[in-house]
Amino acid sequence: MSHPRDEEPSLFDVFRGVVGHHTGSPALRVHPFFSGFGVGFPVDTVEDKSGFTVKADLPGVTKDKLKINYQDRWLAIESERPCEPEDGSAFVERPCGVFQRHIRLPVAVKPETINAKLQDGVLTVRMTKEKPGDPVAVPIS
Repeated sequence: MSHPRDEEPSLFDVFRGVVGHHTGSPALRVHPFFSGFGVGFPVDTVEDKSGFTVKADLPGVTKDKLKINYQDRWLAIESERPCEPEDGSAFVERPCGVFQRHIRLPVAVKPETINAKLQDGVLTVRMTKEKPGDPVAVPIS
């Protein structure tokens, strides 16, 4: 006769269910929640008189796996790193999958001035602030 505790998951099983899962190989994979969904990457945003500079650490990401969009004061940066364990991996800890950050800028920028550069694993995005337009008189009917 088995003991009821024999059927309960061990603490390791519970932790593995939250943090990672086995891939069939000895490698312990990071759970999808921690490898992209809800997890971004380090970003610095600096404002000066003329605009903004955003720097993001994206080591190992190539230009073809990077998307940048701007709409309504939101700058969206998305990248992807394949989830392929190397043969003989004992433990896989580096995140993989889709990574994204959405940065709300305090003022609008001119979309045509957005310039992005990826060098040595650091993405630098520079953009110029939109200048407020002249006041428009509103006729009263």
